[in-house]
Amino acid sequence: MTLDTLSLSVAPWPEGPWFQLLLHVNDVDLIAAAKVRGMKPHEMLLPVNRLAATPEPHTVHIARCPACGDADCCDTDVTITRDGDVVHWDWARAKLMDRRVSFPSADYDAEIARVAADDSWETPALRAARQVRIDSHPYLEPLGLEFENIVERTKAGIFDFTLTNGVYQVVMEVPWQDRSPSELAAAVREMLALPSQQWDATWSPTRWELRDTPPLFAGSGWRRNPIFD
Repeated sequence: MTLDTLSLSVAPWPEGPWFQLLLHVNDVDLIAAAKVRGMKPHEMLLPVNRLAATPEPHTVHIARCPACGDADCCDTDVTITRDGDVVHWDWARAKLMDRRVSFPSADYDAEIARVAADDSWETPALRAARQVRIDSHPYLEPLGLEFENIVERTKAGIFDFTLTNGVYQVVMEVPWQDRSPSELAAAVREMLALPSQQWDATWSPTRWELRDTPPLFAGSGWRRNPIFD
């Protein structure tokens, strides 16, 4: 069996302020070759590294549509399986290569761990988001929520972030107040540790028919997104 090499890197999106995870197999940039965009690094690597290989196959998105940014639209999924001392990638739908690729498991594990630990590319807001994504899991999991994204508004001095359960999106804001990323992340953690009914939050449904039905974990002070008014 001929084994392949994997190298991962983080680069800016050409169209905006975000970053993408690039996949180089045998020194070929698969993302550029397929004319797509890579996934956001944090959503791939934190709090669980979705590229991690186990004997049980699992399928992950590895690219986004360059036009709309939707991973489902792009159709580029890979099924990852550990088979002894080899890790296999099988293309689930659209194929970025014309064959299965296989990596030495030790090299593969080292590379995905390396890129997950690298925070040199992060802005202050993304550095805070990294810590929030990790710290928030114990508070969000009982509610069926997960940390989704941030909106970096440095001029306004606000750290915006979104949570989701697939049915609702929750938006929360925390002022920077000259705090460091770690200090801001600690403030967010303290806020999320409160009962969800006490959060200062805005909610919106992902389905129009739920526009008048707030999530069960919402408090009386929660606001509906004005676009549904």
